[in-house]
Amino acid sequence: MSRMEPRLRLINGMMHDNPLLMICPGCGDRLKIENETARSNANYYIAERNIKCNKCGLKIRQYIYILRG
Repeated sequence: MSRMEPRLRLINGMMHDNPLLMICPGCGDRLKIENETARSNANYYIAERNIKCNKCGLKIRQYIYILRG
């Protein structure tokens, strides 16, 4: 395990806790997470996930950049 792993778990937790990131822009239904990863760069953390709407079939690849502080 690297020193970064607890911070990356925190990023994933923040993504799960934000309900606005999980609403389908097409139909307004709740999105389902298919895949989720987090990695770091020298200046920021990157959280990436693939999400899908089971109702309308919309697929989204979402990237969230968080500045290191």
